[in-house]
Amino acid sequence: MTKKEAPIIQTERLVLRPRAEKDIPNMLKMFNDEEVRKYLGINPPRDEHAMIEMIRNPY
Repeated sequence: MTKKEAPIIQTERLVLRPRAEKDIPNMLKMFNDEEVRKYLGINPPRDEHAMIEMIRNPY
């Protein structure tokens, strides 16, 4: 079974697209903020290697 690529959804003010490795620096800032982490569930990724794994294997 092949994985289907997520669609890109765009409005005037927002673009929703699949995560990419270029997003890692900003994701690390966000995921390591304690105020944000309390809403991310049990074990959100905290380092670059975990982020890369999450992006390359999203399911």
